[in-house]
Amino acid sequence: MVLSDSENRCWLTNGHEFLVINPEKKINKKLVFNELSGQMGWQVSMVEIRKGVFIIGCDKGLFEYDEKINKLTSLDEINKEKTIANSPMYYDKMTNQLFLSANWWSEFYALKQENSVWKIRKKIKLPFSVYAIRPSRNKLKLWLCTNKGLALFDLQKLDYQLLTEENGLPDN
Repeated sequence: MVLSDSENRCWLTNGHEFLVINPEKKINKKLVFNELSGQMGWQVSMVEIRKGVFIIGCDKGLFEYDEKINKLTSLDEINKEKTIANSPMYYDKMTNQLFLSANWWSEFYALKQENSVWKIRKKIKLPFSVYAIRPSRNKLKLWLCTNKGLALFDLQKLDYQLLTEENGLPDN
Protein backbone atom coordinates (compact mmCIF):
# COMPACT_ATOMS: atom_id res chain seq x y z
CA MET A 1 0.00 0.00 0.00
CA VAL A 2 1.28 3.43 -0.91
CA LEU A 3 -1.35 5.57 0.83
CA SER A 4 -4.62 5.64 2.71
CA ASP A 5 -6.23 8.97 1.77
CA SER A 6 -8.72 11.35 3.42
CA GLU A 7 -11.62 9.42 1.88
CA ASN A 8 -10.38 6.16 3.44
CA ARG A 9 -9.35 4.83 0.03
CA CYS A 10 -6.31 2.64 -0.40
CA TRP A 11 -3.84 3.53 -3.17
CA LEU A 12 -1.72 0.66 -4.49
CA THR A 13 0.83 0.54 -7.28
CA ASN A 14 2.86 -2.03 -9.15
CA GLY A 15 5.18 0.60 -10.63
CA HIS A 16 3.13 0.87 -13.82
CA GLU A 17 -0.32 1.95 -12.65
CA PHE A 18 -2.27 2.83 -9.52
CA LEU A 19 -5.27 0.99 -8.19
CA VAL A 20 -7.52 3.09 -5.94
CA ILE A 21 -9.78 0.94 -3.74
CA ASN A 22 -12.76 2.35 -1.87
CA PRO A 23 -13.90 -0.49 0.42
CA GLU A 24 -16.96 1.38 1.71
CA LYS A 25 -18.42 2.07 -1.74
CA LYS A 26 -16.95 -1.10 -3.27
CA ILE A 27 -15.46 0.96 -6.10
CA ASN A 28 -12.07 0.29 -7.63
CA LYS A 29 -10.42 2.73 -10.02
CA LYS A 30 -7.31 2.21 -12.14
CA LEU A 31 -5.05 5.17 -12.94
CA VAL A 32 -2.31 5.04 -15.55
CA PHE A 33 0.06 7.97 -15.88
CA ASN A 34 1.79 7.63 -19.25
CA GLU A 35 4.57 9.95 -18.04
CA LEU A 36 5.40 7.51 -15.24
CA SER A 37 4.35 4.12 -16.55
CA GLY A 38 7.14 1.64 -16.09
CA GLN A 39 9.50 4.34 -14.79
CA MET A 40 8.33 4.70 -11.20
CA GLY A 41 10.81 2.19 -9.81
CA TRP A 42 10.32 -0.25 -6.98
CA GLN A 43 9.72 2.30 -4.24
CA VAL A 44 6.88 4.79 -4.75
CA SER A 45 5.89 7.18 -1.99
CA MET A 46 2.84 9.38 -1.82
CA VAL A 47 1.22 11.97 0.46
CA GLU A 48 -2.06 13.83 0.29
CA ILE A 49 -1.47 17.56 0.70
CA ARG A 50 -5.16 18.50 0.56
CA LYS A 51 -8.30 16.60 -0.36
CA GLY A 52 -7.75 15.03 -3.77
CA VAL A 53 -4.29 16.55 -4.32
CA PHE A 54 -1.28 14.27 -3.91
CA ILE A 55 2.49 14.39 -4.18
CA ILE A 56 3.95 11.25 -5.75
CA GLY A 57 7.64 10.46 -5.34
CA CYS A 58 9.39 7.86 -7.46
CA ASP A 59 12.62 7.15 -9.33
CA LYS A 60 11.57 9.64 -12.02
CA GLY A 61 11.18 12.48 -9.47
CA LEU A 62 8.34 14.30 -7.75
CA PHE A 63 4.90 14.91 -9.22
CA GLU A 64 1.69 16.56 -8.09
CA TYR A 65 -1.56 14.83 -9.01
CA ASP A 66 -4.86 16.71 -8.84
CA GLU A 67 -7.57 14.07 -8.90
CA LYS A 68 -10.42 16.55 -9.51
CA ILE A 69 -9.01 17.62 -12.89
CA ASN A 70 -7.06 14.38 -13.47
CA LYS A 71 -3.78 16.24 -14.00
CA LEU A 72 -0.26 15.06 -13.23
CA THR A 73 2.35 17.82 -13.04
CA SER A 74 6.10 17.37 -12.73
CA LEU A 75 7.65 19.41 -9.93
CA ASP A 76 10.31 20.73 -12.30
CA GLU A 77 11.89 23.13 -9.81
CA ILE A 78 12.61 20.15 -7.55
CA ASN A 79 13.28 17.58 -10.27
CA LYS A 80 16.09 19.64 -11.82
CA GLU A 81 17.99 18.79 -8.63
CA LYS A 82 17.89 15.14 -9.78
CA THR A 83 15.99 14.22 -6.64
CA ILE A 84 14.94 10.62 -6.37
CA ALA A 85 12.18 10.74 -3.78
CA ASN A 86 12.53 7.64 -1.72
CA SER A 87 10.23 6.75 1.07
CA PRO A 88 9.52 8.36 3.46
CA MET A 89 7.63 11.57 2.76
CA TYR A 90 5.61 13.58 5.23
CA TYR A 91 3.37 16.59 4.65
CA ASP A 92 2.90 18.88 7.62
CA LYS A 93 -0.46 20.65 7.28
CA MET A 94 0.29 23.18 9.99
CA THR A 95 3.40 24.58 8.28
CA ASN A 96 2.41 23.51 4.73
CA GLN A 97 5.79 21.90 4.22
CA LEU A 98 6.72 18.63 2.59
CA PHE A 99 9.60 16.69 4.09
CA LEU A 100 11.25 13.85 2.23
CA SER A 101 14.17 11.54 2.38
CA ALA A 102 15.82 11.43 -1.02
CA ASN A 103 18.60 9.96 -3.11
CA TRP A 104 18.69 6.67 -1.27
CA TRP A 105 18.25 8.31 2.13
CA SER A 106 21.41 10.43 1.97
CA GLU A 107 19.61 13.76 1.72
CA PHE A 108 16.66 15.30 3.52
CA TYR A 109 14.55 18.05 1.96
CA ALA A 110 12.10 20.61 3.30
CA LEU A 111 9.84 21.83 0.47
CA LYS A 112 7.24 24.58 0.42
CA GLN A 113 4.78 25.70 -2.21
CA GLU A 114 5.09 29.37 -3.18
CA ASN A 115 2.68 30.85 -5.76
CA SER A 116 1.71 27.33 -6.91
CA VAL A 117 5.36 26.33 -7.43
CA TRP A 118 7.08 23.85 -5.12
CA LYS A 119 10.50 25.09 -4.02
CA ILE A 120 13.27 23.67 -1.91
CA ARG A 121 13.20 25.51 1.37
CA LYS A 122 16.23 23.68 2.65
CA LYS A 123 18.35 20.74 1.55
CA ILE A 124 19.80 19.13 4.64
CA LYS A 125 22.79 16.83 4.49
CA LEU A 126 22.29 14.56 7.48
CA PRO A 127 24.95 12.30 9.02
CA PHE A 128 22.40 9.49 9.02
CA SER A 129 19.73 7.94 6.81
CA VAL A 130 16.05 8.64 7.48
CA TYR A 131 13.82 5.56 7.15
CA ALA A 132 10.57 6.83 8.67
CA ILE A 133 8.99 10.16 9.59
CA ARG A 134 6.31 10.44 12.26
CA PRO A 135 4.56 13.41 13.87
CA SER A 136 5.44 14.33 17.41
CA ARG A 137 3.01 15.38 20.12
CA ASN A 138 4.75 18.73 19.89
CA LYS A 139 3.15 19.98 16.67
CA LEU A 140 6.30 21.83 15.59
CA LYS A 141 8.50 18.74 15.63
CA LEU A 142 8.80 15.44 13.78
CA TRP A 143 10.36 12.15 14.79
CA LEU A 144 12.89 10.82 12.30
CA CYS A 145 13.72 7.14 12.58
CA THR A 146 17.31 6.78 11.41
CA ASN A 147 20.12 4.28 11.19
CA LYS A 148 21.91 6.13 14.02
CA GLY A 149 19.03 6.54 16.49
CA LEU A 150 15.97 8.78 16.74
CA ALA A 151 16.11 12.41 15.71
CA LEU A 152 13.70 15.07 16.87
CA PHE A 153 13.38 17.48 13.95
CA ASP A 154 12.30 21.10 14.49
CA LEU A 155 9.92 22.25 11.73
CA GLN A 156 10.68 25.93 12.22
CA LYS A 157 14.45 25.88 12.67
CA LEU A 158 14.88 22.95 10.25
CA ASP A 159 17.37 21.45 12.64
CA TYR A 160 17.46 18.27 14.71
CA GLN A 161 18.56 16.69 17.96
CA LEU A 162 19.84 13.13 17.63
CA LEU A 163 18.89 10.77 20.46
CA THR A 164 21.03 7.66 20.87
CA GLU A 165 21.97 5.02 23.44
CA GLU A 166 23.66 7.84 25.37
CA ASN A 167 20.19 9.38 25.81
CA GLY A 168 18.68 6.12 27.07
CA LEU A 169 17.65 4.34 23.85
CA PRO A 170 18.13 0.55 24.09
CA ASP A 171 20.22 0.72 20.89
CA ASN A 172 20.89 3.06 18.02
